[in-house]
Amino acid sequence: MKLKFLALRTDLLFNRFSGEVIDRKEYLVVKTASRPNYFWGNYLIMKDPPREGDLGNWIGLFEKEIGSKNDRGFVTLTWDSVDGEEGVIQPFSDLGFSIQRSMILTAEEVHCPPKYNPDISIRPLESEEDWESYIDIHYSPDWEYGSDESQKEFLKNEYEHFRTMVDSGVGIRLGAELGGKLVGDLGIYWDGDVGRFNSVGTHRDFRRQGVCSTLVYLASEYAFENRGIKKLVMEADEEYHAAKIYESIGFIPTEKLTMLEWYDKSKFQLGSVQETSTK
Repeated sequence: MKLKFLALRTDLLFNRFSGEVIDRKEYLVVKTASRPNYFWGNYLIMKDPPREGDLGNWIGLFEKEIGSKNDRGFVTLTWDSVDGEEGVIQPFSDLGFSIQRSMILTAEEVHCPPKYNPDISIRPLESEEDWESYIDIHYSPDWEYGSDESQKEFLKNEYEHFRTMVDSGVGIRLGAELGGKLVGDLGIYWDGDVGRFNSVGTHRDFRRQGVCSTLVYLASEYAFENRGIKKLVMEADEEYHAAKIYESIGFIPTEKLTMLEWYDKSKFQLGSVQETSTK
């Protein structure tokens, strides 16, 4: 199954690195055995949006390929539709699935954002302390998937995965430094001349100071000038203000992604699972 969707193709950079992607012709199976509770490391990519009758069929395929809905405690599904076509999703919603909509933005050049902060500099994360700062930068008091301990454990697993990719030469993680403190970070990972941003974060105490826009702008310039990147890909929640920040730098909306996520809250009060904005 050849994906049309640039967002999904670049998502698979992460999935293939830490897990496996199996082509079943009509759908792709993404599995990460080392992280069985990681929602978006264990999911199906369907060829087309859902149609009448697909609710039971798709859940059945998930259970066949990933595991029992009741035992795993979650079901995660998406499809290869670049224009945001959602098909018949109401039956999924009626069963308790949440519908997540993302805007995919791309850029082949960038410009300085209106909210540029000249006091911010960027540098690669290198030391143990640098990488551990990921937990504090990305920690959210509103995280809905379990306890504080489970969130911190998830974030630790997350940065260890990203660090392994960086150490393997397929990406870089850049931090934004302000007053000698890392106050934001992001990753850029590449496949040929296409670069994919992931997990852009600003420390909760340093919001509204131009950290995100300045970091993304400087990181984009770095990627174009030093890594031979010709196109950058960014994903943002359709209802979150981040998309406007990226557009202020020169990113253009090009695709829309719809994802279906169901999970049993009782199973994940102490578990580590998917953070909603990790991509």
